[in-house]
Amino acid sequence: MGYVDALVFFIDILGSQDRNDFDELFQINETFHGELEKNQSYDKPHTAYERVIYTFSDCAYIIYNFKEGIEEGRKDLRKLFDIALRNTEYLIMQFLKKGFLCRGGIAYDKVYYEKERSLFFGPAVNRAHYFEDKISVVPRIIMDDYIATNVLALNQEWLDNASSQEEKQLIQESNGNIVKQDEDKEYYLHYLNSFELGVNYSEYEQLSEDLYILIQREIQNQKLKIANNSAQKDAYEKIIKKYEWLKRYLDESQPIHDVMGILFPFV
Repeated sequence: MGYVDALVFFIDILGSQDRNDFDELFQINETFHGELEKNQSYDKPHTAYERVIYTFSDCAYIIYNFKEGIEEGRKDLRKLFDIALRNTEYLIMQFLKKGFLCRGGIAYDKVYYEKERSLFFGPAVNRAHYFEDKISVVPRIIMDDYIATNVLALNQEWLDNASSQEEKQLIQESNGNIVKQDEDKEYYLHYLNSFELGVNYSEYEQLSEDLYILIQREIQNQKLKIANNSAQKDAYEKIIKKYEWLKRYLDESQPIHDVMGILFPFV
């Protein structure tokens, strides 16, 4: 018994203070559990890592760690980071399709957790929550530099080791950039990575249209609230900034081309 080093995600659905509808809250929790169960159904005995998810209200902690007893030679930390980020991209997309915006934090550090009950704590849990609560601000999932630099290095290594320009192009078109750096120099999960690559092109077009409509509607709603209640102007302007960031992110993530692919979790 004691701490282990593991990767911890904290995911929060924005707008929780206004969410009391049972069906909506049930759908959120069902999505978290359903997507994890779907991913785990693909797990094979030789899989080196495990995933554990804890949900409460409209938040969740997801822990990625190597399975107990896995040989040291099979513990590739960079690949664990990369797979976990790509799996979480898929999860976030399921929320976006349902109109839920996410914010979160990702940390690699010490954590204690039990799979049989909802007991988990430690520096990684605290830091993941800190990133979401204090750093993310807008609908982005911030990660610590250690995770980001390792994933970026791994993806660059794959490109450098390509035997030809054609292979390098194929790798780039398949992997894209799962990590992005924002204007404030913070690294975040590029949860529109696959759509930017052209995967599920027609589906992205519909999602993009829906999100632009949502952004415009919510910005107008907040401006109306400011006009009717100037005392809460600062709070409403913070919400407007979240949607303005999302619009910029969408603008920057327009599909490069249609590859006629389908986005699946990386198991």
